[in-house]
Amino acid sequence: ISDRSDYALKAFQLMLHQEVPRYQVLHSSFTVDGQADSQLFDVYKPVAGMLTSHMLTGLISSTQEEANDAGRRFHTKNSYGIPVKSISNDLLHKQIPFEKRQKGQLIAVARLSNVKRLDHIINAVVQMHQKLPFVDLKIYGYDENINNYATSTSLKQIVKHNHAEDYVHFCGYKTDLTEVYETADIEVLTSSFEGFAVALLEAQAHACPVVSYDINYGPSEIINDQQSGILLPAGDTDQLLRTLMDLETNRGKLRQLSANAQAAAAKYSIDNIRQDWANFIAQQH
Repeated sequence: ISDRSDYALKAFQLMLHQEVPRYQVLHSSFTVDGQADSQLFDVYKPVAGMLTSHMLTGLISSTQEEANDAGRRFHTKNSYGIPVKSISNDLLHKQIPFEKRQKGQLIAVARLSNVKRLDHIINAVVQMHQKLPFVDLKIYGYDENINNYATSTSLKQIVKHNHAEDYVHFCGYKTDLTEVYETADIEVLTSSFEGFAVALLEAQAHACPVVSYDINYGPSEIINDQQSGILLPAGDTDQLLRTLMDLETNRGKLRQLSANAQAAAAKYSIDNIRQDWANFIAQQH
């Protein structure tokens, strides 16, 4: 099993006469924009031919939705969905009081990359702040060094142009977001596409409500829509603003989302993920 196609696929090609099963993990979306029929990432272009010539047995994706799409795209029945992230039982049973949450505290956990569309949440918060001055946004993630930090520069210009420095903060990368997840009102995801959306699962495991665009891949499987969080049409900035305004003026609704969040995350308990792998291995015999 390999999750480094740039290295392992070449080795798999030399194993044609070996009977050991060989699986490639699709580490993220297998296309450049997360749409199943779009252009493949270069590293995945050899996959179809290798499956046909039996140099590769099958594929493993982080979500069942992507596994289904990959099976159709690469014409294989050996396409499995096994989540890339698991949650400990201790965390799932941790008592996290809603009263600990800071009213108006929104968070986004994402690198400063164009694909994350952080301008959507920044612009929404700027508009929210005009009516709800207690709203605050903290963004956790490192600067992506592409085109001399072009995305980071653009995002910070939006904040500066709107005089929003006092309530929109770039907090950098943190290794432990426990306190962040457990004191925030809402974790927001506005990406164009994802491979799994780990931040949504981590937030729910810490009883933090989530609001996310319904994109490929991850949010629709991680979130129990209208119960542990809210799924929005992909890229719909108007609906994003309306939803966040509604939640930040309705703490009863936020409280209910928080109360259901850990139950939604329990789908990804360590026991369940262990069983997913056991079932996969059993099917190889």
